[in-house]
Amino acid sequence: MINQSKAALFVSAILATTPLFAQTETTQTAQPVKQSPAYGDNPNIFKVLGHKAKEKIDTTAVKIDNGVQKGVSKVKPKAEQAWENTKDFTEETADKAANGINRTVTKAKEGVFGNPEEKAPIVQHSLSQSSTDNQPKTFLESVPAPQAQVAEPATTAPQTEVQAPTNSNTGTNTADTDSSIPR
Repeated sequence: MINQSKAALFVSAILATTPLFAQTETTQTAQPVKQSPAYGDNPNIFKVLGHKAKEKIDTTAVKIDNGVQKGVSKVKPKAEQAWENTKDFTEETADKAANGINRTVTKAKEGVFGNPEEKAPIVQHSLSQSSTDNQPKTFLESVPAPQAQVAEPATTAPQTEVQAPTNSNTGTNTADTDSSIPR
């Protein structure tokens, strides 16, 4: 009987405390709490001015940040479109350049090695003809040599002859080959 009374007392204690926990939230929100200023009850004027300036700077920074975010959201789609256009243009230009280079390389190979798809010409001569008489001209032989053109001066200057200096000791030194150089 004592065990039953202990169990009944324990259960009733648990059931009685449950509404107390639920009511704690409603009682705390009834009274507003007064905050004291961050600079104290009796501050120095410079502390107050510094605190007010800090608050104004903080609110201005928040407003500037909001404005910048709005501006970025307006400009971002245009910038992304410009970037995509730039990538497309670069890709097209690179493809065109690669095709042009490939064509040039192919033409150069054909000029040097010949076209592998074309057959080489076979020259036939009769047996009585010499094969060296009717040789086809090579590329260098078929291109005419450039003619040198000498430009004539507009006025002709009188020409003077330069006389070599005479050496007075030509008879004494016969082995000297540079006798015309003055010493």
